[in-house]
Amino acid sequence: YYVAGSGNPSWGAVSLPTDSRPYRCAWHAAGPQVPDCQPGQVVLWDGAGYACQDGTAGSSNGNANSVEIVDSFGNAWDGIQRAQAATFADALSLCESLGGRLPTASEIFAARASNNPHTAIGDINDTSYLWTITRVGQSGERALVRVSDGAATHAAETSQQYFRCIWPSSRSDVLGGANCYGPPDSPCFKTADGALVADKYDRVALDAAGAINECLAAGGRLPDHGEVMALMREGWPNGTNAWQWLGEFIYWYNTGYGYPVYRWSGNGTSGWTYDSNNGGLSPATTYRNFRCVYSTLLK
Repeated sequence: YYVAGSGNPSWGAVSLPTDSRPYRCAWHAAGPQVPDCQPGQVVLWDGAGYACQDGTAGSSNGNANSVEIVDSFGNAWDGIQRAQAATFADALSLCESLGGRLPTASEIFAARASNNPHTAIGDINDTSYLWTITRVGQSGERALVRVSDGAATHAAETSQQYFRCIWPSSRSDVLGGANCYGPPDSPCFKTADGALVADKYDRVALDAAGAINECLAAGGRLPDHGEVMALMREGWPNGTNAWQWLGEFIYWYNTGYGYPVYRWSGNGTSGWTYDSNNGGLSPATTYRNFRCVYSTLLK
């Protein structure tokens, strides 16, 4: 963009990351940092800042269907899906009447059977798409995720779908502790200055709206380009080379709207750049993986 005199930005364009351009810095007010907690602890707001407190594992208190399964993250689940398919409202009502709720898309994905180093709540034969509470871009629809491989789709809330109830472990008030998605004993990645907290694993592939809603539910948001650059330079781990959503809506050409995406493999490096190999654009309706972040910068 450029600014003429004291006016508003007049024009926008796209530039290669290797081009030399003038720039201006901005300083944001700083919010509270998220503390480093022990495994099993959650991060709660105590009125003055975030603090670690001991969490508790989920329990169905005997209400799980068939048998209770507790995943690696302390969440208790129906051992098998409920026998009768139901609308979203009816499935939600049943789970809540039993002291639980419907899971988020990320919660099912974290307990999938395939390509998962942690405890699964089923096997590769559990191929029914299950209700989640996660809203997607289509009005009146919710994300569905299957246990077999963590694949996702969506359906109208009035449709009949199978489901499992979850009795979740204690949750944090912000993206920290158990709210991050990563190894259960150390799920969060944090920059050295403590300004950024992020997931260590990719979350379930969803449309842009679903990804935004999942991050909000976890107490975070999708990262912007500058935050991704900062995380890469400090070795953001477990890159899978899958395209990830950035949280910046963009118009590119010929009435095309969508979101930027990025990718990397292994651990991030100081040489990572958002270029034609590592960056791109995607329609908001495409299903992409994502990671959530929390930043102390208030913006």
